[in-house]
Amino acid sequence: MYAAGAAVLSYDKHHMLPAFESKLKPGATLTLIFEPSGIWGVAICKDMDFTPLSRQYGEAGAGLMLVPAWDFGWDRALHGHMAVMRGVESGFSIVRVAKRGYLTVSDDRGRILAESRSDSAPFSTLIAVVPVIHDTTLYLLLGDWFAWLVLAMFGFTLVQLYRLRENLHKRRVLDAKVN
Repeated sequence: MYAAGAAVLSYDKHHMLPAFESKLKPGATLTLIFEPSGIWGVAICKDMDFTPLSRQYGEAGAGLMLVPAWDFGWDRALHGHMAVMRGVESGFSIVRVAKRGYLTVSDDRGRILAESRSDSAPFSTLIAVVPVIHDTTLYLLLGDWFAWLVLAMFGFTLVQLYRLRENLHKRRVLDAKVN
C-alpha cells in the first residue's frame, strides 16, 4: 500500500489457490491502515472466502477492507459476493476489485452500493462513497455458534429419521405377523 507521507505497507496473502500458488509462502499477519476515517484492512482475493481471517480484521476494528482479486469469470458473482458476506459477519465495508470479476463496493450490512463488471470496458472504473464504519456483530461476539447449532440439529434430525424408519419397519413386521 502506498500513501503520500506514509511508510509503504505490504500484505502477504494467507490462503493460496492450490493449483497456482502452492509453492508460495502464506502470510500470517494483518495489514491495517489507520486513516482519519477509520481503520482500513487489506486482504487478497481468496482470503475473503475464509471467516477466521475476516473475523480477525473485525476484531481489530476494521471499518473498510480493500480487496484486490482475480476471478475466473464463471465464479465472479459467487466469489465476489462471498466477500460481501464476510463484511456483514465482521462489521466492515468492502471495496473489492477483481480482474475478470466485479468492481464491488458494499457496506457492513451487505448492501451493494456500487458494482460493475471489470471487463465491461477496456479500462473499468467505479466511483462510490464508502462508509468506513465498524460494527460489532453477533458473529464477532459469539463466533460460529449458529453453524454448530445447525449441525447439531441436522444430526438430531438424522437420528430421529433413523428411529422413525426403524419403528415403521417393526410395525410392518408386526402387522404382517398378525395378518
